[in-house]
This record gives sequence, structure tokens and C-alpha cells, in this order.
Amino acid sequence: MEKKIEMKKIIRYLVALLAIVVTISACKKMDHEYRKFVVPGGIIYPNKATEAVAYPGKNRVKISWLRGQDPSVTKARIFWNYYTDSLEVDIPKANGEDTINVMIDDLPEKSYSFIIRTYDSAGHISVPVELISATYGDQYQSSLLTRPITLSTMDPRNTVAIVWGAADISNGAFATEVKYTDTLGNPRTQRMPITEDTSIITGIKEGGDFQYRTLFLPDSLSIDTFYTDYTQKEVPRFVDVLPKDSWKVYPLPGDFYQYNASYPVTNVWDNNTIGDANIFLVQGSDPAISKPNWFTVDMGYKAVFNRIALYQRPHGTTPFQGYWPKTFAIWGSNDPGSDGGWDNWHLLGTFTYTASAFSEVFKFPDGGDAYRYFRFELLENYGSSGYQYQLTELTIWGLTN
Repeated sequence: MEKKIEMKKIIRYLVALLAIVVTISACKKMDHEYRKFVVPGGIIYPNKATEAVAYPGKNRVKISWLRGQDPSVTKARIFWNYYTDSLEVDIPKANGEDTINVMIDDLPEKSYSFIIRTYDSAGHISVPVELISATYGDQYQSSLLTRPITLSTMDPRNTVAIVWGAADISNGAFATEVKYTDTLGNPRTQRMPITEDTSIITGIKEGGDFQYRTLFLPDSLSIDTFYTDYTQKEVPRFVDVLPKDSWKVYPLPGDFYQYNASYPVTNVWDNNTIGDANIFLVQGSDPAISKPNWFTVDMGYKAVFNRIALYQRPHGTTPFQGYWPKTFAIWGSNDPGSDGGWDNWHLLGTFTYTASAFSEVFKFPDGGDAYRYFRFELLENYGSSGYQYQLTELTIWGLTN
């Protein structure tokens, strides 16, 4: 019995020993296979391009990265268009500059993926660094819009105020430039940020023209600024309030200039904008008073109309309570005739009062002719009871002949 137990132990030992021998043999064989793929000393990777940035421009891109601390790096290569195009860059020894800057020119306008790899003198290659960027060109340029001017005025000190319209911010508008000649005959250029709604230009020469254009950056990192073409505009002449002391009613058939003797139309040019009773009043729902209706004024002199201010009746606190005029037209003539017809009248402007304040100023189009007579035509009011409207004062700015 004991011999049988001994024999079993010997068999177990032999089996275990055989398993060990087989395992060692297999490991040696696997080790031999792995040696085929192991590089003695390990794979060497030069330092990659660190903190790399791509700066878009006009048919070009600037690529920058930090030099790094690896002195073995001797060159880099930048690939694009799926590795079909590339540019080799020599990396000189450090000379105080810590940034590598590379300009890639003559790139068609589109988006790009740039791959940067660095190399050492032994030909070892770094891991790749990818940058996504774009270039801008004629297509982008053609989409740019000049910021418009909605109003420009001159004061007696040769100072021009320019009121700007909406800017093309979505396309990258960031500034506007105005080029002009000063009172000493010197050329000047003034740049205004796009956030500025009204710009002041001092010392501008009267007469002649000034030019303006809008500046764009398609990207916050863009290295190139794009410009719209210059737009030319006449320097506005100084305009003042037209004197009212010679104004008088010029009654014509069809005019409506008096409904109530206590509130005559002459109240709208008496230079009194204060008070609840100092108004021109068209009252009630008389069918004879239809809209549109108008009155005619002889100023006694010719003038080019520049701006007009409408002063409403300061009646109560509710804007619509006074039945203010809403939409109106101003007409000019030098020969109104006597029949009240419209053949000799020229439309100077149609305006809509916003009802946001008791007075509002409106700008006439530039370049108008001078007229002696003007007509105020009511087209629509804010009232709801018949044809009533009330008006306190009219003030006109212009150039007299």
C-alpha cells in the first residue's frame, strides 16, 4: 500500500516537472518572436510642436508654436490637403526667440487641416499635431457691406456729427474709417469703433467730399484686415433754424388752416412750444374735414430744407391722448398757383412720428432744391374720434438763398 502511494507522488512530480519544462520552452519561443518587433533602446520621439496656433488670413495662414526644450529637433514639416502638400521648416538653434513662426502663402479660400511633425538629425519623427483653420479671399470680400450713414450735420465750428446705421457685425465688422480734408488743407483719417453710433469729426473743411469705409476681421485670430471700397459723401453744410418771423398763411382752395379761431394754424410758427392751449386744432368729426388735409405757408424767402421738428401738444401723460399727427408729408414749391392744385408741388419727405416723446426731429434727403412755399399734409393721426388732430409747433432747419 505504501509503495503505491510513493509511486503516485513520483508520477505527480514528474508531471509537474514536465509542465514546467514545456512552459519554459514556450516562453523562450514567444520571446524569440517578440524580439522581431522590439527596437533596441526603444523608439525615440522628438518633442512635438507645443501650443501650436493657426492664424487665418487673406489666402494665407500663419502657424506658430513654441520652440520647446528639445535641442535635438532640427526641422519640422507642415502637411495639408491630406498630406499631398507640405512645407519643410528649418529649426535653428535657440537665439533668444522662443516661438517658431511659419507663413503659408497662396492658399485657395477654404477650410484646412494642418499637420505638424518635428524631426531630429537622426530622422526620428514626433507625434503629429493637428490644427484646423481657414483662408479668406474674394468670396468673403464680396459679401462685406459698408456701414451706412443715416444722418450727417455740420455745426458753426466745422464739426461734423455722423449718425451711423446698422453694421455688418455678423461678418466681422469692427471699425469704420473716415478720410477727409481739415480746415488747413491737410488730409486726415479717423477710425471709429463699430460700437460707436455717433461719431464727431472736428476741423473738417466745408465744401467738397469725405470718404468712409468699413473694416472687417473674419476671425478673432485673423492676421489680415479686410476693407470695403470707399463711399464718397458730400460734406454737409452748416444749417440753422429757418427764421419764422416772415412766415404767413398762403390760403389756397382745398387748404385747411383754421377750424377754431382760438387755435389758428399760425400757432405752429410762433416759437412757443410750451402750454396746453398754444396749438393748432382740427376738431371734431366733421365729414368736411377729411384725411389727408393740409395747409400752405409762404416763408417769404427760399431755403433748402434739411431737418424738421414736430412738437406735439403736451396734453396729459398718455402719448395718444392728444390725437397727435402720426404720418405726414412736407411739400415744396416756388409757384404754387392759385387753384390749390398739386402740379407745381414737389414731395420733400414723408415721415412717421413714433409717439415716444413730445417732439421729434426728421431729416430730409440731401441734395434738395430751394423752395419758398411749403405744405404740411396730414396723412394719419393717432386719434380715434373722427378727424381730430392737434399740433403745437413746426421748426425747420435749412440753408437760405
